[in-house]
Order: sequence, then C-alpha cells, then structure tokens
Amino acid sequence: MAPDSGHPGDPRPHSPRRISLRVRLAFWVVSIFVVIQGVTATIFWLYQYSANVRSFDDRLLERAHALALEVASLLPAIDPTQLESVARGELAFMPIAEFSIDVFDARGNSVVQGRPPVIPEKLVEVLVPDHFSLPIFADVVVDRGQRPGADGQDAEQEPLRAVLLPLSTPEGAGYTLLVATSDELVRAQMSLITQVLALTALIGTIAAAICGWFLGGIAVAPFDRLRKLAQQLTPASVGRELSMDSANPEVARLTDELNEARRRMEQGFAAQERFISNVSHELKTPISTLLTEAQTLDRDRLAEPARGFVRSVEEEMQRLGHLVESFLTLTRVRDGKGIAHRLPCNVNDLVMETVDGCAELAAQSKVRLSTRLFEAYDTMETAVAGDGPLLVTMLNNLVRNAIRFSSAGGVVGIALVREDSTVVISVRDRGPGIPADRLATVFDRFAQAPEEQRKGRGHGLGLAIAQGIAELHGGSIGVANHEGGGCVFAVTLPALPTAPEATPEIVPTT
Repeated sequence: MAPDSGHPGDPRPHSPRRISLRVRLAFWVVSIFVVIQGVTATIFWLYQYSANVRSFDDRLLERAHALALEVASLLPAIDPTQLESVARGELAFMPIAEFSIDVFDARGNSVVQGRPPVIPEKLVEVLVPDHFSLPIFADVVVDRGQRPGADGQDAEQEPLRAVLLPLSTPEGAGYTLLVATSDELVRAQMSLITQVLALTALIGTIAAAICGWFLGGIAVAPFDRLRKLAQQLTPASVGRELSMDSANPEVARLTDELNEARRRMEQGFAAQERFISNVSHELKTPISTLLTEAQTLDRDRLAEPARGFVRSVEEEMQRLGHLVESFLTLTRVRDGKGIAHRLPCNVNDLVMETVDGCAELAAQSKVRLSTRLFEAYDTMETAVAGDGPLLVTMLNNLVRNAIRFSSAGGVVGIALVREDSTVVISVRDRGPGIPADRLATVFDRFAQAPEEQRKGRGHGLGLAIAQGIAELHGGSIGVANHEGGGCVFAVTLPALPTAPEATPEIVPTT
C-alpha cells in the first residue's frame, strides 16, 4: 500500500565525512601531552647528559691528578711499559674499557720512548697554551694501535674523552700529561635513560589517549543529550517545553536557545494555521455558492458542451470544498480545539459507522471491507473518550486511503484488539506496500505518493489529519509493511474502564 501522504526522498549530496568532536578532543589531549612530554624529556635528557659528563670528567680529573704524581717521579724519560703499569694501577678505580696516556714536553714533543705519540704533536700545540695551570678537557681521536693492550691491527680512529694536566718535575721542568679514556659508562647510562624515556613516552601516550577519549566522552555527552532533545522537536511536539537538567552553564544556555527557537517555530505555526483557517473560511462561501448554482442549474436546456462544463464545475467545486474542510479540520486538530466535549464512544459503533461511510467508495473500487469487531461479552462495550465525528473522520481517512491503493478484488481489513488499558484499531490492505524511504514521512502534510500525484487524487492531508486526531485523543498511529503484502496502520487509543459485571442476585426458594 502506498499511502496518500508519502513522497520520495529528495536526493541530497553526501556531505564530507567529519571527524567527531570526541576524536578531535582526544587527539588534542594526546598532542598536547606529546609536546609537553617531548620538551620535558629533551630537557631532562640534556640535563642528565651534562650531569653524567661532568661527573665522568670529575672522576677522570681525580684519577689524572693521582697519576700525575707518579708520572712526575719517572721523568724526564719514561718507558712505555712503566707508564702503562702506572696508568693501569690508577685507572683501575674507574669503570672504563680502554685508555691512552702520553706525556709531552714544553715544545709539544712526546717524551715516552719507543712509540709514536698518542695524538699528533701539532694537536698538542693547539690544545695547550704556552702557560696553563688549569686542566683542559677535550674530545680527541686516538689511534687504536697506540692504546695499551692493542696489537696495532685494525687501527680504527675513535674519539675519546681526554684531560690535559700541567706537570712539573722537582727540577722545575714543565710537561703536559694527557689521559684519554673511553666514555662507555656515559653512553651506557644515557642509553638506559633514553630507553626509560622512550618507554615512558609510549605508556604516557597510551594513557593520554585513554584519558583524552574518556574526557572527550564526558565533554560531548551533554551535546548528545541536546541532539536527542532536538530530535524531539517536531511540528507535533512544538508546543511542549524542552528541558534537560545540567550543571553546565553552556548546555543550559543551549537548551534555552532551543526553547527560544521552539517558541518562534510555535508562533510561526500558529500564524500559519490562522492564515490557513482564515483563507479556508473565506473560500467556503464562494465555493458553496458556485456549487449550489451548479447543482440547481437546469441542465436540460443547455447544450452538451455546456452540460459538460457544469459537471466539471460541480466536480471541481466539490473537490475544493473537501480540501477546505480538510484544512479546517486540520486547523482544529493542530490548535487543540477539536474536542469540545469528551463523550464515551463505543469502538464497535465507530468502526461500523466508518464502514457504512466508505461502502460506496469500496463498491466503486471493487474492494471488499472485512471487519473483526469486539464480540466477547467483556469487550463488546469497549469505548474511548472523545469526539465521535472526529474519530470517524480519522478512521474514514485510513480506510479510504487503504481502498484507493487496493487493486480490484482486494480486501481491506479493519480489526479491533483490546490491550490492557488501550484499544488498537488496525486497518490493513493487500496493496504494494510503502517503500522503506517513505515510511518516516507518510504523515507529513501535502506529501503524496507519485501515483497519487499522477492521478490527481487526494491532497496529501488525510493521514496528517488522522494522526492529529489520534494525538488529540491521547493516542498515536503507527505504520508498517505486512509480511504477507500490503501495510497496516494501527491506531492506539486509551480505552475507558469497563463497568464491573453485575452479579445476579440469588433468590432462595421455599
């Protein structure tokens, strides 16, 4: 069944995919953490490197001073074996893998006999000023073959940490002591610190991502609630105040703005309804006049073209009259003025009156109406409180809508079901059903299925009026496609409580 108030969805261009606020907040939290941690880790690493180098230099200088005292007693000429023995004894207190030692005179020449200088003598002239009294630290490149214990093979150049000390003999001769050692200890300590910082960065980044995701969820939760609140804002609910408890002042302000927008929409709808009502009332008089004149005109004296014109005018005036009446009914329903007095209305009677009113249309369309009324003693008196004519109008619109979209020989079924404190009136046809993309819009005003638009039948107000009447009576209308074909409109209304069954009085016999 394709309802008279369904319309195809308009194709809309796909909007570009946007990253959610929660993801962006988590990303910024992680980014800020990474920047702060990176800067902090860099400063910490540089401080630790400086501290370790300074500590290493202090220990190297201490050992070099002790070594200078022993070397001074061996001058002016030093045997390499003696020098290595003294150096091993003093430097054994430092955790180093390799070392090199040399002694230079005032002219920068090595005084260690039997081997070349550890570093080029020209470099000594550059490093050592003419007169110096304080230690000098430098990074120098030493040939592996000149180190104690090296066999001279695979002479690879490698930088070492060196300290140069002024050295003088008891005779007052000036010399320079060079002690160069490898800094594996510093590199090992910095490697360990680097690993710890890397592990901390990894764990911290994961923790920041989790915290950012959690905080982002907290931050966007009010917006999700506002989104759900905004989804409740429909033409049918525009008169209801929107409320959401929140200690967040920003959310409270957004809620107030939504309510202000709702009030403006309500005022706009009210102005629109007044306009439609006024126009409809103004149109009723000329339409009624033209219809009456067309119906009372003596057509026997008219030529056939004139009679056809009169018939056309009569049909169009009737059509316009139905449209105006629909406008007025819809206005009454939307204004909440449709029920002046709520009276008990028997549900069986409402259905039977609807069937009688739709029988002629069903016969013309060769469609059979099938009813399943309340027949049990405890349900046949089921009633609802409301305006009987309005309720009949609601059922008429549903049944006529089902008839129009049923094929010849089809069946439209009307069934009643009592569910606790409500009554459900279902209208089912065996038509083609409703496309899935139109189910959400079947109750919109002026919305028609394409086939109805082509045939020029209806105005797209029938289901909107039916829904308004149901809501005016505290009920609702739902629609769904039936597995066996066609679709079902189900009206749910609050039922009046049934009177307790009378207990027959037992008269004793004598």
